[in-house]
Order: sequence, then structure tokens, then C-alpha cells
Amino acid sequence: MNPKQFEEKRRNAILRTDAEAQLLLTSALRGEMRPAGELLYELRVHQIELEIQNEALRRTQAALEESRDRYLDLYAFAPVGYLTLSRDGLIDEINLTGATQFKMERKKILHRHFTSFVATGNRDSWHQQFASMIKHGVGRLKFELELERGDGSVFYGRLDCLRVELDDKPVVVRVTLSDIDELKRSEILLRADNERASLLLASIGEGIYAVDELGRCTFANPACANLLGYAAPDELLGRDMHSLTHRRHEDGSHYPAEACPVHNAMRAAQPVNRREDCFWRADGSPFPVELSACPMRRDGVTVGAVISFNDITARRMAEK
Repeated sequence: MNPKQFEEKRRNAILRTDAEAQLLLTSALRGEMRPAGELLYELRVHQIELEIQNEALRRTQAALEESRDRYLDLYAFAPVGYLTLSRDGLIDEINLTGATQFKMERKKILHRHFTSFVATGNRDSWHQQFASMIKHGVGRLKFELELERGDGSVFYGRLDCLRVELDDKPVVVRVTLSDIDELKRSEILLRADNERASLLLASIGEGIYAVDELGRCTFANPACANLLGYAAPDELLGRDMHSLTHRRHEDGSHYPAEACPVHNAMRAAQPVNRREDCFWRADGSPFPVELSACPMRRDGVTVGAVISFNDITARRMAEK
């Protein structure tokens, strides 16, 4: 018999003894001496009622304990860190996931200032955000910070903070902490790659532009804008490139979109290499070009094309 069962049995015995004494006392006060069999029957009924009530209480207690254990498991092993900060910024609670994110034992994190885990360059930002919630009553904030682990390493975290104020308790801030270090560093690398690519494309003398599936310009390098007679690439963005570059043939006849090599490249999902064509500048003057077009596909669907071209006026004159 475990301690819990023993305690329950002891409680039942006490209840039964009390019930017997109360029943005998009541009978004596009334001047009644009832048959022993009748008294035993009533005691048995009371005992059964008490046992039923006790069983109901036990089941309720077991359900509450199960619910509490399930909550504690969900809290402790959630995929994100959970923290509770006092109005002074002290860490009052943290789950196991949060402790793992900081690479420290939970007991060593509790009652420390959250600021001690914020990277030096981000502390001013953290103080401003936290003050806005405690002093100025901002209910909820989401932001990103660089945080320091217990071993001194740094990681990027996304914080979702909720100000909680109950009538009889001090203000606290509930914090959900997500480790976004891998995502953030990938974004930084991608941004650096894009900057390098932009610098490379800007330094190329060949005109390069990209269009979406409707032929609208989504990118143009400076050489493209210059060759087409525009001051900056921004003047081309969002515009129909076919209408800008293929106004008509050199003889003035109409140039339908179906005859455009870029249009055909996207329709056939096949690249076009080094084909000669005629483009028109912003001032209405034509010039010969040699172009290449490569369709862009995503999940088997053509979503646009990248076009590069050169002005071959000098070569045409040399050939003549």
C-alpha cells in the first residue's frame, strides 16, 4: 500500500468513526435507544455515501493533477522559450527550452536581469522596448534582438512580449522567445550576395533586364537604361518592355508581340542565344541589338525571363 492509499484509508476510518459517534449522540439526546441492526444499516449507508464522495474527489484530484502535469510538460518542452519578467526586468520563470536556448541551467537563469543576456549593442533598444511596456502601458510588442548565451556565443532571437496586469498582482511581462539565428544569418548572407550581384550587374556594360510572365520589367541594370535612353533603371520598372523596345520594324511596320524573341522564349520555355533584333530608344530612334533571353521557371511554370543585349551599331557599320 503506497502512502497515498494509506492516507485515504485513514481518512475514511476517521470519517466513519465520527459518523458513528454523531449518530449515537443524536440518538442519546433524543432519548432513543434504536436497535443495533438499524444503527449499523444507517452507518453502512453513510459509509457508502462517504466512499462515493471520496471516490469522486479522488477522480477530480487525479484529473487536476493530470491536467497540471500536461500543462507543465507543454510549458517545459514547448518548441519556443517562455519567460516571465518582473517589472524590474528580472527573470521570474523560464521553461526548459528557454534555458536550452541560453545554454544554461534553469536555476542559474532565474532571478537574473534579462539585460544580462542581451548583446551589448542591443541593450539600448531592449531598454526602450521594455520601458514602453512597463512605464507607458504598451500591451504587446514584437521585435528582434541579438542575445548572448551562457558560453558567450551570440544568437538572434525574436521576442513576442505581452504585458500582464492583474488586480491583486504586480505587472509582469510574458515573453515568447524564438531562436531565429539560422534564418537571420541566411538573410544576411543572401543580402550580401544580392549586393555583390547588384554591383556586378551595375559594372557590366551589357544591358540586362528581367520581366515577369506579363512582360513587365522587374529589374534593369544601369547599362540597360543608358542604352535605351533613360536616366535611371527605375524609369523602366513595371513597364511593358515589349512596347518600349519593339515599337516597329526598321521599315516602320508593326512588330507584334508574338514575333518578339523574348515572348517566344517564355512561351516555348527555351532560351534564345545571340539573336539580332532592333530596339527603340526613348527618343524614338532605332538601333540594332544582339540579344539573348533565358526563361525563368518555378515549379515547372514560366514566371518570366532575363534578357541581355548589346548595341551592335558599330559592328553593322563595319560590316557595311
